[in-house]
Amino acid sequence: GRSQDAFACTMGTFEELDSRAGRIGRSAAQIGDRLRGADERQRTAEEAQALVRHFQAFAAGGALPELFTDEARTLEAARVAQRMARVAQDLGRDGLEARGELGSALEVVADYSNSLENRLLQRFSNAEERGDVDEMRECVSVLTEFNGGGSVASRYVASRPMFMDARHLLVLGEFAEGDGEDAARALNRLYKHTLEALKKEATVVREVFGPSSGMVLQQLVTRALEQGIQSAVAQVAAVGADRRRDWLKR
Repeated sequence: GRSQDAFACTMGTFEELDSRAGRIGRSAAQIGDRLRGADERQRTAEEAQALVRHFQAFAAGGALPELFTDEARTLEAARVAQRMARVAQDLGRDGLEARGELGSALEVVADYSNSLENRLLQRFSNAEERGDVDEMRECVSVLTEFNGGGSVASRYVASRPMFMDARHLLVLGEFAEGDGEDAARALNRLYKHTLEALKKEATVVREVFGPSSGMVLQQLVTRALEQGIQSAVAQVAAVGADRRRDWLKR
């Protein structure tokens, strides 16, 4: 009797404590959510104020804030400039026209962004000539803020030796006209050469472009197929067609 009553009382106490702990935990979670929400709203307000100050500085036409002239803060500057450009796009979507100081500021922002992108593209090219992979990777991290890195990807692909250097061009070697097996061997040699060149490039692309390497490799493979393989197949087919016409004329 008494031991059962004591046990029941003890269990009731534990259940009450557990219930209180649950309520306290839920309250703490709610308070944490509210605090995080307040912090997020404060950060958003601070970022908006900073953008306004940047717009004012660009509109003034004088010296730009240190953020936009400090080479060590290039990535941050690129992100802010793109955020300012998105403000202009939002105004356009809302049917509003940027006038007065805002319009002037947006023009300067656009000029600054274009200039920064071109400088970074040149830095990337210079770093590639030196074989400075770290510098190339750093440029890519910033240029990704501009059109997803499309410009630097296109420039890199277009400058590959397989498309530019006569010693490495993806061209079909000589083969005996009218000899289908010899033509097939020439095509096979080109396939192997292309595959080797792509594998070599893929190693560098992954190292330099990181998360964006898939986009670059896709462009690289597409161009290799179009400029090398497809043109070679067309060349073989054209030779075959000419020989068939000659045979029919006999």
